[in-house]
Amino acid sequence: MHRILLYGANGYTAKLILDEILKSQLPKPLLIGRNARAIEALADSYMLDFAVADAQDIGHVLKKQKKARVLINAAGPFVETALDIATACIAHGVHYIDITGEISVFQQLQTLDAQAKSRGVMLLPGAGFDVVPTDCLAFALKQSMPQAESLVLAFAGLGGGSSRGTALTAIRQISNTTWMRKDGRLTPIPWRKEVRKIDFGPIKATCLPIPWGDLETAWFSTGIANIMVFTPFSKKIRRWLPILTWLASVSWINKILRMYISRNVEGPDQITRQRAQTHVIGEVSSGAKTLRMHISTPEGYTFTAHSVVAIVKRIIKDDYRTGYQTPATAYGYQLLDDIPGVSRLSR
Repeated sequence: MHRILLYGANGYTAKLILDEILKSQLPKPLLIGRNARAIEALADSYMLDFAVADAQDIGHVLKKQKKARVLINAAGPFVETALDIATACIAHGVHYIDITGEISVFQQLQTLDAQAKSRGVMLLPGAGFDVVPTDCLAFALKQSMPQAESLVLAFAGLGGGSSRGTALTAIRQISNTTWMRKDGRLTPIPWRKEVRKIDFGPIKATCLPIPWGDLETAWFSTGIANIMVFTPFSKKIRRWLPILTWLASVSWINKILRMYISRNVEGPDQITRQRAQTHVIGEVSSGAKTLRMHISTPEGYTFTAHSVVAIVKRIIKDDYRTGYQTPATAYGYQLLDDIPGVSRLSR
């Protein structure tokens, strides 16, 4: 019987998570996937056990795994997998974590909070780069300024790249508007309404607001009513953004884009990931007072593998809070201390 289950195990990020699990002192996981040929080949290459199941059928796997403690869902887009898998986890008393950054998924899983608590289960979506560093930073800033009325988060990757799953999720979500949280409500805004020049230390970059998961999770973690998240966009992308969003809104063009990504996008290689770095900025304000924090982290996919393993280690040691949680409500800013390569920088 297996204490750790990894769903979507043949995906790009899942393989990084698997490698980190095997390098740690954690029990070997059961690999689960939808593609029988791919998941069997992966399991054979690692000499691990496997199971084949769709998200809707995961309960059949959990029923056989009497000692299962935690299931890691790495199969996106998570809007298609998270609710079914989390519901099955609750039914079988298994803790659930995933690596989503999709706002709708955070909202869906919040509706399962009471059920999860009644079964002693923790639901922790967003256990990767989406949204561990930003959520923990927001939580620390709120603790330092309890009266904070607004929160700005921003991150910039230096090097790195995108995986197939991340790119497919982005194509699904792209539109001619983005989002902010204003007075406690998610509010659509035009992309160009809020353009900011942000100093990340090594670079100063022109940034646009994005519909990052923290618009939901930081609101849950801190209660701050006004939240925006920014990331850099090149001058060329900013110029072409209206056309790109229109093209992606046309169903047949969107389908072609998804097919192209599925066939051609792999994700950054190990050398690229080792060289890359991400800078994360958080700033809270109350009236004329502001407070700013700056951290640097490993490249996003590397960070995700480390953060998932750090959380699984805590769960295996019975360190968890039942019900729906964000990374920060479950473990506080201290979670970042468990993740190698994270540095707090003074500004």
